[in-house]
Amino acid sequence: SVLYLSRIIGGMSAAFIMTGVTAYVADITSIKERPKAMGYVSAAISTGFIIGPGIGGFIAEYGIRMPFFFAAAIAFFACILS
Repeated sequence: SVLYLSRIIGGMSAAFIMTGVTAYVADITSIKERPKAMGYVSAAISTGFIIGPGIGGFIAEYGIRMPFFFAAAIAFFACILS
């Protein structure tokens, strides 16, 4: 049940983030540049989905909990920067 709740919260969070990202890109680009900018955003997200599991597997060599600690550290750093 905790896994289901985590997936629901994660999905809702991703939906909120993508709405903000697309609105921000739409605000800072002209109509002519907007498709290219949205393509870059999609490419960045897709690249993360492609290389993320490999990096997580590499980090898991140091312990099964390490990918989660690594992700938490990156999230904390992102919160500080924002």
